[in-house]
Amino acid sequence: MATTLINTNMSAVRSHNMLEKNNASMDKAMNRVNTTLKINSVQDAPSKWAVSERMRERINALNQADQNVQNDTNMMKTAEKGINDTVTMLRTIRASVLQAFDASTNDKDRYAIAKEIKSLFDQIDETAYNTRYNGKVLIADLEKTTNPTGLDYGEAHSDGTAVKLTFQIGADARSKIDVDMQNMTLKGLGLAAYTADLAKATAGIPTNSTSVILLRKADAAGSESGASGSAFLTALDAALDKALDAATDVGALEKRLGYTADNVATQIENLEASDSAIRDADMAKEISNYMKWSVASQASQYMLAQSNQNAFQVLSLLQ
Repeated sequence: MATTLINTNMSAVRSHNMLEKNNASMDKAMNRVNTTLKINSVQDAPSKWAVSERMRERINALNQADQNVQNDTNMMKTAEKGINDTVTMLRTIRASVLQAFDASTNDKDRYAIAKEIKSLFDQIDETAYNTRYNGKVLIADLEKTTNPTGLDYGEAHSDGTAVKLTFQIGADARSKIDVDMQNMTLKGLGLAAYTADLAKATAGIPTNSTSVILLRKADAAGSESGASGSAFLTALDAALDKALDAATDVGALEKRLGYTADNVATQIENLEASDSAIRDADMAKEISNYMKWSVASQASQYMLAQSNQNAFQVLSLLQ
């Protein structure tokens, strides 16, 4: 014979507990549908949440690395322009020297050529000092001052040392590229020693060949008293080699940065896909779950009401 309890309606208690569980499941499914995430807080899945957070930390670092690579590429394009301009000026100077060597050129012509070369010499240094990216000097190493910005402003090194750059291209400290940029000043190119000769050659219209010896390959007698002219041409050839090597190095670095950008983008894409698999909700599944728990909740409400009704029916027997 079935027992009916009135003081403690266990059927109603069980129905109420089931209603609470169904409502909680329905609320969780609704929250996932609203946020499109199946993990909304650490309590939803502690271990998976931790894995996802580490992935997001990595993604954030890689996004910054990607931005760094884009900035570094733009920086190198700036350096490339300065180097290419210098190459063009060196070629112009070399052609002018060859013109000056020719027998058809007189000393007054050499004087005009010397003035042009001196102007280009000045511009080579000017280009080197002013080829900058975000305040950073790229092809003329400058002494660090007490400038509070910490940027490399100041006077040029006397020895024409290379510019040192470090590119942070990954999410880890070791993911970097250390670069020595060619110093494109006259000192760095090995041409500074000829500035005094050019100053002498352009001091006034020459009256004899000695004031333009820098631009003469041989004197009137055909001897090599103009050896300094030949040495100047040799120095220009060496400077051109340095400048062309610098341009090649920058181009190779730009290509490497392009590959790096592709690699970083691939890492970000794959990590985001993995993070999505962990965090993102399957909307069709969550909507289905919501409907399931909604129906179950309504059923629990009905059973709770029915359990309470049964107790009232027992009490009605006493009337």
